[in-house]
Amino acid sequence: MKITIDERDEMIVETARIGWVPVNEEKGIEVYVHTDDAGKTPHFHVRKYGRNNNFEWETCIQYQNADYFLHGRYKDKLPDRKTAKELDKMLRSVNKKSRFKETYWQTAIDEWNRNNSDVEIDPDIEQPDYTKLK
Repeated sequence: MKITIDERDEMIVETARIGWVPVNEEKGIEVYVHTDDAGKTPHFHVRKYGRNNNFEWETCIQYQNADYFLHGRYKDKLPDRKTAKELDKMLRSVNKKSRFKETYWQTAIDEWNRNNSDVEIDPDIEQPDYTKLK
């Protein structure tokens, strides 16, 4: 099945939302994981909602280090240092929707591991400093 988004044909992709940047500000900047991602590089997606639920930009960021993982149609980068700082702060914050009050970073790792079986991330991996994205 295909739908039209932002005047492009896109396949519907299942996602697992991690949260919003800043925390609890819906329809701003969304952090999420694709489920059943066929790639071998663990990464999460970050996208900014614009008018009519179209996206102003969308990018992918690696878990293991503070690097982008640009591939396919995901060629954008975060627009500025402020956004990178807000993302880093959000991931270090406690996810109040988490049953065990883990951080959003831990939620992101759990969602990758739960939804992508090819490459598993060590649940104790330390969060990179995403304010220094390359």
